[in-house]
Amino acid sequence: MYYVLCNRIACHWCDTLELAMMREHKRRQYSLKFYYQQFLRITDAQKAIGGLFNPFILFSLAWSLIMLCLTIYFVTQPTSSLAQPITEQQIRSASFRRLLTQRVWLNLGWSTIQISIALLHICTICATGTITNEKTRKILTAVLTIIPDSNAELDRFQVGAESGF
Repeated sequence: MYYVLCNRIACHWCDTLELAMMREHKRRQYSLKFYYQQFLRITDAQKAIGGLFNPFILFSLAWSLIMLCLTIYFVTQPTSSLAQPITEQQIRSASFRRLLTQRVWLNLGWSTIQISIALLHICTICATGTITNEKTRKILTAVLTIIPDSNAELDRFQVGAESGF
C-alpha cells in the first residue's frame, strides 16, 4: 500500500507540473528551465521511491514463489500422505477420509493464497509503474506546447550529460 501511495503522490506532482506548464502556454510566468528543474526533482523522488520499495516487493514476490514451490515439493514427495496409495481399510475409515480431505483442502488453499499473492505483487508493480511512467511522459507534451511560443526564445538552454568515466 505504501508503494502505491508514494507513486500516487509522485503522479500528483506530475499532474500539477503538467497543468502548470499548460497554463504557462497562455500566460508566461516561469522559465522553461524552472520547470525542467522541477521535473528533475520529481524524477529523483521517483527513483528514491523505487530504490526504497523495489527490494521489498522483490523479496515478497520471491518469498511467495518459494513457498509455492515448497508446498508443491512436499505434497508430491513419496512420504507425503497425499501421495501414498489409499488402502481398502482407509477408504472405509471416516476419520481417515476426513483427515485426508482436510489435508487436500489445506494444501489447495495454501497454494491458492501463494499464487494470488504472487499475482497481486506482479499486477501492483506493473500497474503502478505504468501509471507513473505515463504521468511522467505527459510532461513532455506540456513542454512541447511551451517551446513553439515566441517568448520561449529566452528560455533556451542546453542539457548536458556528464560522463563519470
